[in-house]
Amino acid sequence: MPHAPRLLLPGLIALGLCACKQEAPPSLEGPVARARDVVVAFASPAALENGRSAARERIVVLVAPADGSAPKQVFTGCLPGLTQNERDELAKNENRLKSWAVGGEVGEIDIAAKEFSGMAVGTLMQALRTEKPASGAGVLRSETYCKIEGLPPAMRRTIIIVDERSLDTGKLAATDKKNSLFTSLAATRMFRTSDSTSRIVLVSDDLPKQEAQDVTLARKAALADAAGTPVDFGNSEIVMVGKGGNDDTARAYLQTYLLRLNGKLVSWSADPSGATPTPTPSTLRRYVGTAQYPGSPEGIIRIRLAMDSDGKLVNSWLILSGAPYERAIPLTGQGVCNEAGDCKLRADNEGFAYVWVAARRQQGDVQFDNEAPFGGMREWTLETSGNGLKGEVFDSAVSQVGTVPGNKSIAIQASLDQKANY
Repeated sequence: MPHAPRLLLPGLIALGLCACKQEAPPSLEGPVARARDVVVAFASPAALENGRSAARERIVVLVAPADGSAPKQVFTGCLPGLTQNERDELAKNENRLKSWAVGGEVGEIDIAAKEFSGMAVGTLMQALRTEKPASGAGVLRSETYCKIEGLPPAMRRTIIIVDERSLDTGKLAATDKKNSLFTSLAATRMFRTSDSTSRIVLVSDDLPKQEAQDVTLARKAALADAAGTPVDFGNSEIVMVGKGGNDDTARAYLQTYLLRLNGKLVSWSADPSGATPTPTPSTLRRYVGTAQYPGSPEGIIRIRLAMDSDGKLVNSWLILSGAPYERAIPLTGQGVCNEAGDCKLRADNEGFAYVWVAARRQQGDVQFDNEAPFGGMREWTLETSGNGLKGEVFDSAVSQVGTVPGNKSIAIQASLDQKANY
């Protein structure tokens, strides 16, 4: 860091706290307790310590009504916190900074993180006890730590969505098969943003159902079912907290269903302790360009490159436009960048476009599919230089792409897109 960060930290009153007498919270159990625990898991000092959330990451809490209407936002704010490097820098300059009442600036921000968690949980519990709150009413905002002079904002936001219907086992047992959660999610367009990436935490036991007993058939059914679901997750990581994650067929269905809706399933567990922590980007760039499909018009592509401090791609995507519909492919791999910010990146072994091949198997022969983007090829390399990007998509198991002898790849070219929200 070029200089010691100047922390403009207010007292606790500025956070909206008061010394009012508080009613004892009701005892919680079952799905309501789980919803509370999810908020604590992502919006507390412990989340900073275990890497589940990042310092100053925006946390948004919504309730998806049981009647399928648009989600109701009840809380938004940035989790007070400092990275270890920022703490080390502060420690070197602590004697030159104003001393606060409790433990100096670091102590103040740690106290604020605990209060932040209490506010987020409290507003959710209040919303779950209130009958049909008006849209936009009762939203508690904690913006104090979103911008601190000398410190960068977090490049990810976490959106926690609690399915109200799944809190009532009577409603889940009803004969109505309509999925109110995804009906509710179809009524919002909040998942796309230009200044960060998104992680969506869905808290629900009421997920789209499938009856196939075979993984391949489940994936095919998911693509067909999702085609009629007008939800756009905005190229987000999806964390599922609810029942069903131990069933391989159900997981294959949900993974493909979410992929068709521009989301990547990163974990599915019965409680928040099983939610997989994912790194937060430290750099974020977006590109628009073309893919040189052999024998076809150039395909329009959009690329999001989000990298953590170790050069690992996190929540990155390549989006291929055109027939039969726009398809988003998670980009996973590693990059090495020079001082000018130019990077060379290569795919890892997660499979790239192979995730769109419904008949893929864990073992045995590779099953390519001409209907999948890039035919399901699994490898790529990218190189950025200035505002430009070039690369290729290929597969070691493919001896030729198209009809041109010796052609083994699909070339990619793109340029920086400064105002994108993908």
